[in-house]
Amino acid sequence: MQESFITSNDLIRCISKCVHECANQFDTLLSTLAGCSSDTMTTNVVNNIADFAELWFPLYIDLLLDLPIVAPGQEERRFVEQCRRHFIHNPGALELIKEFEENYTPYGAIYYYSCDGFVYRLVNRALRRQAMDGILDFRFLLFDIRNQLQSAHEHFLDSNTKIGMLKTFFRGQRMSCNELTELQKKHRDGTLITTNSYFSTSESIDVARIFAGKPAKEIVSILFEITAEIKHPEIQQRKPFARISQYSQFGIAEREVLFSIGSFFKIDKIYEESPSFWIIKLTFVDEDDEKQDVIRDFRTLRTCSSEAKIIKIGHLLANNAHQGILRAKKFYELITSSNFSETLKIACTAGLGWLAFKERNGILAIEQQQTALRLYEQLPKDESESLTLLYNTSYNCIGASFRLMKKYRHALKYYRKAEELLLKIPIDKYAMYDGYRNITSINIASIQKLLGEVDQAWDTYKKILAYEMSSSTRFHGHTYLTIAQAGLLEAKILHDEDETERCSQNWKAFLDISLTNLSSSYRRSIISGVLLIGFEYMDNEQRRTMAIDYFQKVINISRRYVNINQDDHRIVLKCLNQLARLYTKKRNYDHSVNHSLDALNMCHENEVVDIAECYESMALNYEQQLSDQTEDLTPDDICRMIVDNPFSFTINSVILTFERNEFAFGQYTTNEGTLSGVGPGFQLFSGPLVLYSALIKTLKGFELLFIPSKVMAILLNFRPGPGYRSGKAN
Repeated sequence: MQESFITSNDLIRCISKCVHECANQFDTLLSTLAGCSSDTMTTNVVNNIADFAELWFPLYIDLLLDLPIVAPGQEERRFVEQCRRHFIHNPGALELIKEFEENYTPYGAIYYYSCDGFVYRLVNRALRRQAMDGILDFRFLLFDIRNQLQSAHEHFLDSNTKIGMLKTFFRGQRMSCNELTELQKKHRDGTLITTNSYFSTSESIDVARIFAGKPAKEIVSILFEITAEIKHPEIQQRKPFARISQYSQFGIAEREVLFSIGSFFKIDKIYEESPSFWIIKLTFVDEDDEKQDVIRDFRTLRTCSSEAKIIKIGHLLANNAHQGILRAKKFYELITSSNFSETLKIACTAGLGWLAFKERNGILAIEQQQTALRLYEQLPKDESESLTLLYNTSYNCIGASFRLMKKYRHALKYYRKAEELLLKIPIDKYAMYDGYRNITSINIASIQKLLGEVDQAWDTYKKILAYEMSSSTRFHGHTYLTIAQAGLLEAKILHDEDETERCSQNWKAFLDISLTNLSSSYRRSIISGVLLIGFEYMDNEQRRTMAIDYFQKVINISRRYVNINQDDHRIVLKCLNQLARLYTKKRNYDHSVNHSLDALNMCHENEVVDIAECYESMALNYEQQLSDQTEDLTPDDICRMIVDNPFSFTINSVILTFERNEFAFGQYTTNEGTLSGVGPGFQLFSGPLVLYSALIKTLKGFELLFIPSKVMAILLNFRPGPGYRSGKAN
């Protein structure tokens, strides 16, 4: 900076220039529309293992389009102001901004967006980097573009295109190798992506190939092929698409078709057509089509009030690995400082309370919710539905916070307050993802179980099944486990052994009382809970006997239904194999083999995986027996014993006497050479054993590839169905 200036304006210009240079150097945002877009992505995978957190951005766009624009002129002026800040040193851009300010109308939204000017650049930059504040500043533009696309959709209809027809559109673009890798990594049948900005396509594949450009270092060329159904023009679409040639600066030359921001697409196929030129085939998904199961998760999210949507967005941001709690707090601050209703702003206070709870700060969470409760009293009573929801979420948060602090009676008091509101919140996939934090009845049952009042907890759960989940059994098992396991995870996280033991005992007591209520309404839930406790304890040496007891209880329950219910059949098979392995660990080899054979006899001809698991259970048994007896022997010792002398091999629990020529087949490789043998059982050997590749084990440095013929005789008692052929398996 020079030392002296002739006028104050010279000084101001110099300071302004320095500020922008520093901002560029350190990536400081001087306007909501600034920022580096080099790391942004065109698309976003949104149903990766049903992780709702990836849906925060389309839900945010949905919220902005749902909220009415109270003062469109004010929003336009704010956008213009941010544009001027961004282009303060670009006279040409400032002239275009002035022209936009003077001439913009809602009917010119697509025209300004499609021009290769400041609107296109800034809007896409903010959208692709998901800049919530910047997007809020051009919300009016999102409205106007959507309305134009809805009106223009009817122009698809002509002599060659009818309602309900499928049309293919093309988009060419360059994409970073990282983004392509992410798409490939997460691609599987039914994978959904959403666009982070407007998706410009063409009806001409040749035009799209031109836009795909040439690959470069870490950049590949992509051609999207998109199939979409033409809808009736009178159907109001949330995410319309349309030809925009009549609105665009470029006219009909590019035959452009524009898809709305946040449109959903199903990935059908990804493949490399030629080196560094990739084809990605997509199908446009209408999120309002009830027949589209793949979009059900998002419909679950957006089917709620704006207040609930605000709290959900904050929760999803906090759970998103790339966003986090700080971003969620900024979202609530943004809504609070904007020109929205008081109800929405107070919803942010409730949302901040849940964020404090997520940070395990129960005291702050309660303070935030008590502030929210006082603010609710000041709201007009005509917003009763929204108010009821807000009261419900605040009471539930206070209850959850007291539970976090182990003040269970206080928690129950606030959960009862929420219960009195009689607000029925659906028990669905999002509620499960949310930990049922707003499902008051489940939380009441969990608190009762934590207090040791298992009779009351069970009664509450039965009411939940009767009144809240009567139409579907989909979440019966998971809600049951949530109640049964209440407090256990928290105790383990805190390494509180006494609390872990107390919760485990309550868990067991809850399961035991439920085992006396084996009606068809509860049976599947109970089985899920009992199975879980079995798996929980099977690796715990002190509680292995308890695990055996619970697996046996499941078998006793489910055996009655194996011939009429495939699920019960599979459950019994699973439990028998788990018991076989548990008895092996307890060195009770007789019981282990008996349970494996019991499972084998139940197997159907097409249950290849289950049959293999049975053989694996037996192999683990014999391997453990051999390990017990040969613990101190070297491979050469074992080989010498086999080669030099016929011998009698005795195991404490299971006595198997055999000589060298009794091996059904075998091969031993040691430092002293190879010994092979084929016995009489080999010619009788049929398909099932081929399945069991796990019999080939490595023990103390030599390859164990044998099975005694007496054991083979046991295995050959299993008679497979026609699905197997001698010598090999299907």
